[in-house]
Amino acid sequence: MERSKIYPEISKHAEIFQSEWIKRYPQFPVNYKLSYRHKLFVKLIKQFVKDKNAKILDIGCGFGETLFLLKKAGYTNIFGIDYSSVAVDICKKIGINVERISLEEYLKFTKDSWDVIILGDILEHIYIPVEVILKIKNLLKDDGKVIISVPKQDGF
Repeated sequence: MERSKIYPEISKHAEIFQSEWIKRYPQFPVNYKLSYRHKLFVKLIKQFVKDKNAKILDIGCGFGETLFLLKKAGYTNIFGIDYSSVAVDICKKIGINVERISLEEYLKFTKDSWDVIILGDILEHIYIPVEVILKIKNLLKDDGKVIISVPKQDGF
């Protein structure tokens, strides 16, 4: 069965993403689909965070794939940060609450506390990841959770 018939919302997200990408970068065609990582994050959150009102932060949210799936799963208090203006624009077009800010600036100024913080494939871009993880730990509520993924070494 065709993917778009199984996951119409995901297909709509992919269409918006591809349309925006092609407008901005016509020289770089893309065939977009949600990765297994995004689906796994949502599966883990659904398993361990039953409160649909839980505060969830996706750091380096990119084009909002994980937040999009969380929204479709009924989570209402979701937020993302990313430094890419292209990514932030796309997130906003699909109704994702996101702010364009660097991780360093966010960690410096935020007073927020979160039930879940997602770090999906961003630690490898950070100069001293241990410092960032310790700062992120301070943003968690007492029973908060962090979900971290890093790319496979031979995956590039």
